[in-house]
Amino acid sequence: MKRARELSIEMLALTDYNTTAGHYELQRYCQAAGIKPIFGLELDVEYSGGEQAPIVLIARTNEGYQNILRLASRPVPVPLAALAQYKEGIAILEGGGGRGGRLSQLARSGRTERALSLDAWYKEHFGSSYYLRRELGEQPGLAEYFQTNRFILCQDVRYADAASCEALEILAKSGRFEPSSALSHAQLGSAEGEVLGPGRSD
Repeated sequence: MKRARELSIEMLALTDYNTTAGHYELQRYCQAAGIKPIFGLELDVEYSGGEQAPIVLIARTNEGYQNILRLASRPVPVPLAALAQYKEGIAILEGGGGRGGRLSQLARSGRTERALSLDAWYKEHFGSSYYLRRELGEQPGLAEYFQTNRFILCQDVRYADAASCEALEILAKSGRFEPSSALSHAQLGSAEGEVLGPGRSD
């Protein structure tokens, strides 16, 4: 949090995996630092055929936050229909990610028709609160299949200071941390996509 303030970051989101347990601490530390907290959740969802994949949910309103808590309280994987049931006030970010969203899975495996069908379902239920994630260095990217969709440029942040890298490498070797692939400055500079804050709409 101290580093975020030094970097003049105005908002920070927390999307822990299948839990909202860290939200209280996020709010407490953000208030102390004068940073706006954004509450979210990376949730395992069950799709047709029993297959599952994670999706990122962001609370846009107080009602949305209550719906995120409702979804987080259910056994995982949560059925896809539950997202439509508790959709009010929530933005969803599909695709990309270290565990790979469902659209990414379908596109990579060549199941284009199923990917397009799922994309249509998201648009029907979430409308302007539905975004695709564009991961830096992602190959192939979802932009190839969904050229008219709105994208958010994303990248996992593992540490705020370079000095923390060694500790994370040790955790990765011990199996307690899943490292992300390194990206060069050239990749960072050439990344394309619409960058939108999770709490902002067009």
